[in-house]
Amino acid sequence: MKAGVQFTYLSRAELRAKLFQAGIILSLYLIDKLLSQLGLSQRKLSKSGTYKQVQGRNEQFEYLAQLVEDYQQAGHVIISIDAKKKEQLGQFYRAGKVYCNGSVVCNDHDFASQGTGKVAPFGIYDGQLNEGYLFLGQSADTSDFAADCVYEYIKSYMPRRYPQARQMLILCDSGGSNGYRQYRFKELVQWIADCTGLTIRVAHYPSYCSKYNPCDHRLFPHVTRAWSGVILDSVELMRDLVKSRAKTATGLNVFVRQVKKEYHTGVKATKEFRDNYPIIHDDLLPQWNYWAIPND
Repeated sequence: MKAGVQFTYLSRAELRAKLFQAGIILSLYLIDKLLSQLGLSQRKLSKSGTYKQVQGRNEQFEYLAQLVEDYQQAGHVIISIDAKKKEQLGQFYRAGKVYCNGSVVCNDHDFASQGTGKVAPFGIYDGQLNEGYLFLGQSADTSDFAADCVYEYIKSYMPRRYPQARQMLILCDSGGSNGYRQYRFKELVQWIADCTGLTIRVAHYPSYCSKYNPCDHRLFPHVTRAWSGVILDSVELMRDLVKSRAKTATGLNVFVRQVKKEYHTGVKATKEFRDNYPIIHDDLLPQWNYWAIPND
């Protein structure tokens, strides 16, 4: 297990049986008290171990914390973005329970060929306002899809929330459609900056650290809860469930939109962008931190 951690995989009943074999008779209540005195309690495995040590990991987390603090104090926009696992439409099983007066039957196997389509959810989370924005795409999860979702957020939601905004900080993972190696994503970030006049700063979480992305642990769990125990047979149902159920006692509000545009994989950054490359990288960990400044 782990050095210095005391543990037992035996249940209370199993402990009592082993003690009884040794001539010691104890009640379950007393075993509870003894376990408590020893500082033993039931715990799940903690997924806090690092899969792989990445050079600059700690420095990037410290830099991210400083960036968020600076942007908050300056009143700038801060959002985190991430793509959620694709959902299969159809009569498929989903974990969770709902109140009903009879069995709700779904397929006994989750074969993709029996589905009616896939949905690619893309999330944007604003921690300063505790608001989430979920875009339900019906084709591929690409850099173009991610950039269009960010642009739609800026165009449709930002003006009423940040009417004087001139700068934005985007927090995102290192991989996927918005990964730091994606030249196409960088090109589209520059395009958004040119279209909106916003100076956009992008900061990526280190590789294998996506679980620290606020979008991943402040928005997506509530989206998953909204869909739990329900057969998702249409995008409209997914949208309505999130609107009505993805809320919290602390005031999280989630806005949902369907994206019907079709996106194709394999789209690369243009030669013009690569030749000119207007993106400005930071001196510290430049692979994860860069700017897009709007052209005059």
